[in-house]
Amino acid sequence: MTASGDTSSAAARRAALGKWYVSYEALADPRARRRVLQENACRPEYERAVCDLLGLTAGGEPFPTPLPGFDGCLARVVPDAKRRFVLKHVAADRGRPWLLAAVFASLVSGRTHDLRGPELSRWTIRLLAAAEATWLPEIIGPVRPPAVDEATWHDLDCYFRIRKLTDPDDAFPLSRRFVADWCGLQRSQDEASALKQAEDVIAALRRSCVVAVGVSGPTHRANPSYLYRLSNDIPPSEIVELDGVCATKAFIAHRREWRARKAAS
Repeated sequence: MTASGDTSSAAARRAALGKWYVSYEALADPRARRRVLQENACRPEYERAVCDLLGLTAGGEPFPTPLPGFDGCLARVVPDAKRRFVLKHVAADRGRPWLLAAVFASLVSGRTHDLRGPELSRWTIRLLAAAEATWLPEIIGPVRPPAVDEATWHDLDCYFRIRKLTDPDDAFPLSRRFVADWCGLQRSQDEASALKQAEDVIAALRRSCVVAVGVSGPTHRANPSYLYRLSNDIPPSEIVELDGVCATKAFIAHRREWRARKAAS
């Protein structure tokens, strides 16, 4: 599917889903997105599809919890006070209910997640796409860097497509912690190794397919947190390399001006 509409294949799947389908038009509208996602989390179709996807038991029957850090506990999928389907541990002393999107994020990343705000929206949309209840806009390019394995690139491509859906005009950050979680790098290795791999992945992206266009937070840091856009969204004539990072000429000019002011002060 592309951003312009359904393909015949997608249309057939949409018909098969019946009423349970979340259009990307609704998800792309920031005024409707939160309401649509909340309403969807109350649907029995959502419960059944997500439980099937994640290997949970629907219908309130107890099963061994899959959440990291809760070994040996039983859980149920039940509606919460807002009628959203959640995972709740049977033992009363095992904490609050978990949104199914948070369960999904925890299983993908290998560590438990308490999701809020835009992070909750992105993981929920990823869950809907995995359950084939919505489709994401295609991106023409970028090409996978050779240093990034196909599984990690598949996950990053999903992130880029979700950002195109929800924040098409905004730059995005890429932190080690986020890449390790979103790509599930900690599921097969310890945290330090996962963060090192994430750092290498970001370095490969910065040399090829993402372009620094700004800084997140204070600009005076020695190692600032860059904001990026995909290289295919920037005219090639506006891209240059700075310290091993592809960046826009405007951003480099801004950084040089800031450094000059700092040296003169």
